[in-house]
Amino acid sequence: QVGSALFVHEFEEGINFRDAALELGLIIESSCAGIGTCAKCKVIIQEGANLPTKVEERLLTPKEISKGTRLSCQALLQGDSVCVIPQESQLFGDQ
Repeated sequence: QVGSALFVHEFEEGINFRDAALELGLIIESSCAGIGTCAKCKVIIQEGANLPTKVEERLLTPKEISKGTRLSCQALLQGDSVCVIPQESQLFGDQ
């Protein structure tokens, strides 16, 4: 979900949310090119992702993680997934 726009698409299970967004033409902020060092690609995962990685546990606060904030380059889709891309993580303008 981006703003009020909702995208529905089938992806290969195990793809990260950053790459899934790219498949939809949506670019998520990331100065590290998705290698998990900048923590700028924050998204909110509402369902359907792996557990937070050690990288995320190092770069995100426990409060962020408890609210579903994840790094899109680290969070992997698992089954039906719901992801919100906050405005501060968007590089693609309003949809």
